Amino acid sequence: MNTRKGHVFGMLGAGFHVLGHIIAQWKLIVIVAFFVSPVGPHLRWEYEYRAGYNGYRAHVGCTYLGSRGFVSFASASQCPVLVWMDSRKWRIE
Repeated sequence: MNTRKGHVFGMLGAGFHVLGHIIAQWKLIVIVAFFVSPVGPHLRWEYEYRAGYNGYRAHVGCTYLGSRGFVSFASASQCPVLVWMDSRKWRIE
C-alpha cells in the first residue's frame, strides 16, 4: 500500500514539473494563440464619417488591423481605437 502512495505522489510531482515548464513558456503560448485564434484585439487603422446632426460625426465605416490582416465593416455607430472582435464575422480585405 505504501508503494502505491509513492507512485501516485511521484506521478503528481511529475505532472507539476511539466506544468511548471508550460507556465514558464507563457509568453510564447500567448504569441502563438494571438496568431492562431481569429478572435483577438484589433487596432483601428482608419475610419470614415460624415457630418451628422448638430455638428456631431456619424461613422460610416471602420477598418481595423489585427492578427489576420485588415478587417472592415461598413456601418458602425462608433469606431473605438482598440476592439476585441471575431474576424470571421466581418469582411477581410
